[in-house]
Amino acid sequence: MRKILFLFTLVFAMALLAVMLKSPRAEQVEHHGYLVNAVGRTTDCLACHDGTAAKSVSNCIGVNCLMSDSHPVDKPYPPPGKEEGYAPVDQVTATQIKLDEGNITCISCHDLKNPAPQHPAVNNDGSRLCLTCHLK
Repeated sequence: MRKILFLFTLVFAMALLAVMLKSPRAEQVEHHGYLVNAVGRTTDCLACHDGTAAKSVSNCIGVNCLMSDSHPVDKPYPPPGKEEGYAPVDQVTATQIKLDEGNITCISCHDLKNPAPQHPAVNNDGSRLCLTCHLK
């Protein structure tokens, strides 16, 4: 019975992994010794960045992710009613900045394929990362 349970668990895990790797959202990259989904959602990032396996960014839970000031996560881009202060979506996504179903998430500002500290999606010299979206 144990052998059957083990085989069932192994087959299930392999099938789940195959589905995850074929998912259009899956883009596996090495990140500080772990294989992670480079286009994961905020909850994926917080699975490790909760202080247990990686530096806590628990301030990102809920409404704001703090850089030097508060920044919304899991919110629509551009903010409804404030479109005039932001670059058009097609211009923003033509860079390395990604939106998750139209929302700003961790991967909007962080590109895990970039080995630089904090993994900026866009070179941040002179606040270039911020100015990719913010017109002022």
